[in-house]
Amino acid sequence: MIRSMTGFGRARKEGQFGAVDVEVRCTNGRFLKIFSKLPSELTALEHRIHKLCQKHIRRGTVDIYIRFTPSADMGGGAINKDLATSYKTELEELAKELGLPSSISIDTLATLNGVVGVGDLTESQVEDIWPIVKEVMDEALSRACEMRLREGDALDKVFLDLLDQAEKSLEHVDARIKDVAGEYRARLLERVSSVLEELGTTLEDNDVVREVALFVERSDISEETSRFRSHIDQFREGLKKDGEVGKRLEFLTQELHREANTMGSKCNDAELTSLIVETKAIVEKLREQVMNVE
Repeated sequence: MIRSMTGFGRARKEGQFGAVDVEVRCTNGRFLKIFSKLPSELTALEHRIHKLCQKHIRRGTVDIYIRFTPSADMGGGAINKDLATSYKTELEELAKELGLPSSISIDTLATLNGVVGVGDLTESQVEDIWPIVKEVMDEALSRACEMRLREGDALDKVFLDLLDQAEKSLEHVDARIKDVAGEYRARLLERVSSVLEELGTTLEDNDVVREVALFVERSDISEETSRFRSHIDQFREGLKKDGEVGKRLEFLTQELHREANTMGSKCNDAELTSLIVETKAIVEKLREQVMNVE
């Protein structure tokens, strides 16, 4: 089953050394990029947090937000009064500019980054905190991945519908192609016969056949339609695979677009051109949706 690159997960746990809150936000990205915002006292864990994320997510942009509220056992309760005062002043000025009532409570200030902390932690204390951080990270990442799976299931239905539309559009193209050669032959005879009649000569059947054959050869798109269908089949197979399939689907979408462009450049019929434009529009919708697949 395919997975979307969009997801969100949140988790919290209280332990002996304090409480850990984690939020994970996943968005589109061609490669895996991880950005984390940690309390200063836990920056030593950043590398481990990124490695943990890599076990769950292989593609996309991931933003991780972690807040740690220490317990009394960790020497919690150290308050940065200067920072709290700065926060209060800036928030009151913002409220005044926006014409909003200012109601900043001590509880609100205490939740702001850096106001309540433990200062520098020893290496041993950081190691004591790591198990709870890991547990909460795993839970938040699992919830984000569950959402990515649900989004992927919805995308799968969208893809199958668009692929059906593309095949149906190509059937209309095939049906039109069968009529184009006959219509060209009729137009050719109509235009040339009137001129030749004035000159007192006739047009040989072999001349007509040769000219029509050249037209058919120049406008033949059978190879392109065959490859187009093959790419659709491969796309469907890709939807059934697990893991990182987004790049493969992107490539197939590019190939579908290439074949549709070639078909359009070869056709010499207004109705056929219109049908191919419709096909390209469907491919473009596929391309937009593919950008969200892991």
